[in-house]
Amino acid sequence: MIVLLGAGASVDAGIPTARGMTSVMLRTVGERPESTKVQHAVRLAVASVVFGQGVRNDDLTHEVNIEDVFNLLDTLSERHRLEASPLIGAWHPVVEKLDRLTVGGRPNRAAGSGMVASFNSREDARKIADAIEEMIRSRSSHGTSQLAQALEHVLNPRSAFRSVPTPPEPKREISGQGEIFEKAKQFLYAELRNHVFVGADRDLSYLDPLVAAAERERITIGTLNYDNCVELVAARLGVALDTGLEAWRDKGEIGFGRFDAVPFRKLHGSITWARAMEEASERHPLPREIINEATARDLERPDYEPAIIFGGRNKLTVEGPFLDLLRDFRDRLNAARKLVVIGYSFADAHVNALVTQWLNKVEDATITIVNGRDFAGEARGFARRLLNIPGDRVTNFEKGATEGIAELFGAVKPTAS
Repeated sequence: MIVLLGAGASVDAGIPTARGMTSVMLRTVGERPESTKVQHAVRLAVASVVFGQGVRNDDLTHEVNIEDVFNLLDTLSERHRLEASPLIGAWHPVVEKLDRLTVGGRPNRAAGSGMVASFNSREDARKIADAIEEMIRSRSSHGTSQLAQALEHVLNPRSAFRSVPTPPEPKREISGQGEIFEKAKQFLYAELRNHVFVGADRDLSYLDPLVAAAERERITIGTLNYDNCVELVAARLGVALDTGLEAWRDKGEIGFGRFDAVPFRKLHGSITWARAMEEASERHPLPREIINEATARDLERPDYEPAIIFGGRNKLTVEGPFLDLLRDFRDRLNAARKLVVIGYSFADAHVNALVTQWLNKVEDATITIVNGRDFAGEARGFARRLLNIPGDRVTNFEKGATEGIAELFGAVKPTAS
């Protein structure tokens, strides 16, 4: 059996869904008047997603998915480095206006200051004039000497010159090269952390039967969520989890070889996964990016960017363990006969492709969907096609996560380790 968790599986833990998260973010950014440009960038991204849905004639009855907002901000921050950027004559004026930086207006330190001769009095000028007149009249060395003395007095640095600072560089606007949209992403990352990183005091007991059954029956659990709910439940129940990261850090590929732990596949990463650069060593001769469990200090950093990916064009990135995790999940799925989906709305094209391949390949494959009572009435696209499959291969379990998990996995306790 394979269990796949989506955002709906964490709703009973008090975590918003991917669509509900957008509304939360909009409210929060609206309460930050000191970040006017960031506020504008976030609102622009959300409105652009909605406009795109209208252009494509998509269903507009649902809220905007926060993953789409992140992806749009990522595109805008990288817009000048996109492969197609040479073919784009202009972006919307609001995009360019938001992403402007004001430079100049400060003293030009690189140019330094200038020195300007300054006669201290009319007496200085008279002395020089008299010396020149005497030199012309007498044509003697005395006149020349007199002129030299006068000039030496006048040109003394302590009295004859004054420092004049170079005029400040005039203010001008330049392209921010995506900076404001990067700041908007950082704001959303911080808010995401505030909502999906769960404390140990949160009531997560509804997940107990699932974690316990996974340990006893070696059930494969995959999740598309970034939160740490399953990890907290496992720690409380004394169940060890293996995310595959240990093998990936050592060998550069995902592996689940620990016999004392339940494999737990976080396909889109985790709010507690921190990116870090590792220098070259004898074991690994080239510098590389690794992922560690975030410390409390990591999570408190304002610029903390967790190792997570969102739906869309960056889902199949070769950076990090994500491509390996997807392949591994595909292999586990192809070897299974039953898939239990809890809280996943079938909005991820890559995951849907794996489910399609599996259903078409394994003749007796079955899916049990635990997405609440409203799922059948709201299903669109791939989800609707699944529900329309004839026979008993797809079962829509019209219950939420708490009821569904209790009924499917029972109130079992983990076996002693």
